[in-house]
Amino acid sequence: PTRRSSDRANDYHKKEVDSKRRKIRWEVENMPGYEDPGHGNAIGLDALAALKKATAEASSPFLAQRNALIIEVMHAAGSRRGETSPIKTDDIKNALLNTHTPNCLMLQTLKHGQLEYREVLIPEATLEMAYEYIQNSRRSKIRKTIGTRNDHRYLFISERTGAPLSTNTITNIFSKLRKHAGIVEKAHPHQLRHLYIHEHMDELVFLLEKIGRAHV
Repeated sequence: PTRRSSDRANDYHKKEVDSKRRKIRWEVENMPGYEDPGHGNAIGLDALAALKKATAEASSPFLAQRNALIIEVMHAAGSRRGETSPIKTDDIKNALLNTHTPNCLMLQTLKHGQLEYREVLIPEATLEMAYEYIQNSRRSKIRKTIGTRNDHRYLFISERTGAPLSTNTITNIFSKLRKHAGIVEKAHPHQLRHLYIHEHMDELVFLLEKIGRAHV
C-alpha cells in the first residue's frame, strides 16, 4: 500500500530532529566553542603560564611538585577533573612501560551513567615528571601520613592527610593559584581540556592542509 504524504512528512521531520540532535551533541562534546556558557572557552596561554609559575611559589616543595603535575597532566591528556582524580600510580607506570601502546595513559570516566575507559597519548616528558613525583615527593608523603601499607595508590594526594584528592579540591587548587598569580580572566581546570581540544584540532587542520598541498 502507498504511504500517506503525512506519514512521509512525519518521517522527514523526525530525521531532521535526530540530525540536529546529533550535530549539537557533537559540537558540545568534542569541539567546545570559545563563547560557550560557563567555562566553555579555552584557557589563555598567558593565564596558563601564570598558573604554572604560581605552583613554584607554593608553601612546600611537595605542593609545588604536585600542583605543577596536576596542570601538566590535565593539559597533556585533556582530562576532566573527574578523570584526573582517579588516576593511579600504576596507570603512570603502565603508560611508561607498555610497549604495545607506549606513552598512552588510561583514563576512566563516567559517561551516560556507565564507567568507560580510554587511552590518551601524552608526552613522555609528562609521564617522566609524574614518575619522579611518585618515586620521591609522593612516596615520602605517604610514609609520613597513612603509611606505605595503607597506600591507596591514587596519584594526587593531600599533603596533610595523604588521602586522594577530590574533584572539588582540584578546583580549589586552581582557584588559589589563580588568585596568587593575580589572573583576572577565568582559569578553571576544565578550560585545559578545551585548550587541548583546540590545540589538537589546529594540528589536524595543519596536517590536512599539508596533505592537500602535497597532492596539488
